[in-house]
Amino acid sequence: MKETGILMSAPMVKAILEDRKTCTRRIMLPQPHIEQGILRWDKWKNTKSFVSINMTDHPDLAIPYCPYGQVGDRLWVRETFRINIIGGVSYKADENESWIGKWKPSIFMPKKFARLWLEITGVRAEHLQDIDSWDCIHEGILQKYYSRFHNMFIDKPNSQLISEFHVPWDSINAKRGYGWDTNPFVWPIDYKRVK
Repeated sequence: MKETGILMSAPMVKAILEDRKTCTRRIMLPQPHIEQGILRWDKWKNTKSFVSINMTDHPDLAIPYCPYGQVGDRLWVRETFRINIIGGVSYKADENESWIGKWKPSIFMPKKFARLWLEITGVRAEHLQDIDSWDCIHEGILQKYYSRFHNMFIDKPNSQLISEFHVPWDSINAKRGYGWDTNPFVWPIDYKRVK
């Protein structure tokens, strides 16, 4: 079983802790190009090999190339943290905004401080804009909002769910050239928390 660290922001961690987030999408690197329904990579992982996958006939063949792992592998969540003076670790996702000290970025979190472990239950390859409203809910987007007019919770329209997904996506990925409008290939990774 492979164990891989995966970066998560504080809002993502909160959604996992609240059992709202059971999927994450990660950019496929390098990006393939499509020729007649076949995904092709001219170069894969700094090798001189040529890889191609016919997504129409064999969509599951892309799974072995996901760098995050396969079904049954585990992800340990790297989140923003700090080491307390009196010992122990605190996590930004648990804290209020009153803390004025320095946080350590998630990329520097060692495995020994991981409190969240996720078991991969599914992985596939798709375009980012293939996401639907159900996928957005699994990504941790809240499905309902409170209407003071109706004095009850109301389901959000599908377009709003997708918009609430792609705005934070762009805040993280657009500056790297993988924004919503570029519709990059991604790895949607489904998981469950390991308790």
